[in-house]
Amino acid sequence: MKISFSELERNFVMTDKVKRICQPLQQLNIPFFRYMRRYHAGYRFMLSTYADVVGYLYQDKVLPLLYDDGQNIESYHADYWNFADEISKGQLSPEQKLLLADLDRRFSLSKGLSVYRYNETYMEVFCFASADPMLYTMPYNVFNHFSYYFKSEAVDLINKASGNAIMLPQLDKVGNTNENLAKSISNFINETPIKRFYFTINNQDIYLTKQEVVCLKMRYQGLPTKLIAAELGNSQKTIERHFEHLRQKLGNFYRPSLIKSIDNLFLD
Repeated sequence: MKISFSELERNFVMTDKVKRICQPLQQLNIPFFRYMRRYHAGYRFMLSTYADVVGYLYQDKVLPLLYDDGQNIESYHADYWNFADEISKGQLSPEQKLLLADLDRRFSLSKGLSVYRYNETYMEVFCFASADPMLYTMPYNVFNHFSYYFKSEAVDLINKASGNAIMLPQLDKVGNTNENLAKSISNFINETPIKRFYFTINNQDIYLTKQEVVCLKMRYQGLPTKLIAAELGNSQKTIERHFEHLRQKLGNFYRPSLIKSIDNLFLD
């Protein structure tokens, strides 16, 4: 998995503003904070107090070890998580223990916890880290309180950063298969084109065109209409017309079952 730090860095131009919002955390001896929004299709963006730490965490060998942004994060539905629980249960792998030691050596960050929130289109992670073991003695509502405070203070930064959401290559659904199998799957998809996509909505079969499905998937990934138009090479009015048709067909198109179905489609 390769990802250029420059891709992540587009959000880090706002690091000073994030630090100002997070200044109250200094009273609790918590120097590191990271906000991540990860859309169910795999796109994510981050805001953090320290770009260097995030740059380190999103290296090839480190990312798979992260509890709050690994490949299987979709199956994780807790509200709260911390390293201490995993250590006490003996559930950290040798590699994760080495990661903790390296974080402590490089950045004096060996204690960490995260608050999670979920909705129909994305999950949010509010990550706190420190070298101070007192982090683990604080009640959960302290961190929950700050998560709401951060969102209220950083709403403009979050809206801006959402336009820079990126997809990590390792999450590609064919990317982890061998070359021959990937080629076979590609040939199979090319030989089985779908003209109309039928979905059961309120016990009725509703069909969507491929363009409508593509637009819907990109919306689920957090892209605004203007960026969808640019990505597809269409005018903004054309994309708005697609969404108008979608509203007529579906009413509310933020449906968990529909999101999951579209996420698992091959649309390239």
